[in-house]
Amino acid sequence: MKIRSKTLKNGLKSYYFRIVLNGKPTMKSGYISNKEAVNAYRAYKIAEAHGQLENQQVKRMRFNDLAKEWLAMKAKEVRPSTYKKIEERYRLHIQPYFKGIYLDELTPIKAQKFVNQQAAAFVRYDWTVGIVSQIFKKAVQYGYVKANPFANIDKPRAKKAPFRDTVQFYDVEELKRFLNSAYQLYDKDHYVDMLSFVCWPLRACEKARRWP
Repeated sequence: MKIRSKTLKNGLKSYYFRIVLNGKPTMKSGYISNKEAVNAYRAYKIAEAHGQLENQQVKRMRFNDLAKEWLAMKAKEVRPSTYKKIEERYRLHIQPYFKGIYLDELTPIKAQKFVNQQAAAFVRYDWTVGIVSQIFKKAVQYGYVKANPFANIDKPRAKKAPFRDTVQFYDVEELKRFLNSAYQLYDKDHYVDMLSFVCWPLRACEKARRWP
C-alpha cells in the first residue's frame, strides 16, 4: 500500500492510492489526509474479502422471474406431456402465491407456511412443493440465496381424498325418471347412444334399453 498526494490549485493536498480489487487495478482519490486514505484502502480490502463490493454483489431476483428461466430449461429436459403438467401446476398454484416476492425474502418459516397451505388444499401437494424446491436449488446455484428454505420443511399429512361412497348415484326409480325424460326429449337413435355412454354397463340400464 502506497499513499500518494498532489497539490490542488487552491493549495490544499489531495491524497490517493492505487488498489487491485477483484483482480482489476483501480485508483481511489479525493482524500483530505494520509490517514483517511489509509483507512479507505483498508476498508476496500476488507469489503473485498467479505464479498461486499458493489460489483461482487448479485442482483436480487424475483421468484417468478427465475421460475420462468427454470421452466424454459425444464422444457428441454422432459417430455412435452410432462412439461405441460409442470407448467400448469406452476401457473395455477405457484405463480399467484409468489407474485412480486424476491427469492431472498422467503424464509424457512414462510416456506413452511406455503407447504401447510398446499397440504390443506390438495392431495398431491408434494408435486407443487417439489417444483418450488427445485427452483430454489437453482437460486442457490446462481448465488441469489445462500440456502434453500425448503430443504428442511416438515411434510404434513395431505388432504384426504374423497371416499367413493360419498358420490351420489341414481337409484332405480330416479334412473327411470331420468331416462323417461330423455326419451321424450330426444329421438330414438340419440336416446340409444346416450344410454351406451351414460349407463353402460350397469345392469339397471339393461332393463332400461327395453323401456319404455
